[in-house]
Amino acid sequence: MDEAIYPIAKNPNKSLLTAAGVGWCDLQYHCIRKDGYPQPQINYCTEGKGVLVTEGKNTEITKGMSFFLPADVPHEYYALGDVWSLEWVTFSGCGCAALLEQFGLKNAVTAFHEDPSEMERAWQSIYTILKRNNENASLRADSYMYRFLTEYQISRMKPAGTPSEFSAFKLAEEYISAHLSEEIAMEDIAAAAGVSPQYLCRIFKRKTDMRPFQYINCRRLSYAKQLLTKGNMTVSQVSEAVGYHDASYFCKLFRAQEGVSPKKFMSS
Repeated sequence: MDEAIYPIAKNPNKSLLTAAGVGWCDLQYHCIRKDGYPQPQINYCTEGKGVLVTEGKNTEITKGMSFFLPADVPHEYYALGDVWSLEWVTFSGCGCAALLEQFGLKNAVTAFHEDPSEMERAWQSIYTILKRNNENASLRADSYMYRFLTEYQISRMKPAGTPSEFSAFKLAEEYISAHLSEEIAMEDIAAAAGVSPQYLCRIFKRKTDMRPFQYINCRRLSYAKQLLTKGNMTVSQVSEAVGYHDASYFCKLFRAQEGVSPKKFMSS
């Protein structure tokens, strides 16, 4: 499946930046443009892999990667295998050239986006607004076009070795999972995630609306329910297995969250 939307904008050349087209496809067809495309475009791969051929180079594009193509630059791209899903947007406007120059986007560029969430959110807003085709839809979409390009630039220019919120949170989750039955110190989680304890707290608040130790308690109690349901461990054994070495404290936390004691939960 695929879909392409090309809005009819009023006075597009007078807009600083406008979305000229937006769309997606589950399996990208073999695209050959010997004369390029009239507007700059950004394609983002959400699944599978394919190949981009431009400026004398063949580049494999996989999930999480994007490719930017300037206007009128000859190019070709095609899928490798049965799946190559792309989200794309083309754009124009009287301020477009200056913005691309500011971002250093003069030639074709490929990039890997470790955390594309903000970029994808902006793309989704452009797509949704233009699909509805309400009055002034093109004008509303234009505001998200600038946001999309900004988030694209921030994501692709992130210095190597600097963990994004996405990767830091993932590393913290992995550390917590591996040490759920042990004493866990904030400093150890932060070190595993490559960030400061203070920054880690902010990440967890944004991602989960909880502080790290609130999140750990939720994970431990969730795991405790799984163990209690099996019925082959005592409450004290479950308490130890999920990292609470004081069974009374474990029972207190469990009752506060579930409304019943661990023993009653196990027998229900």
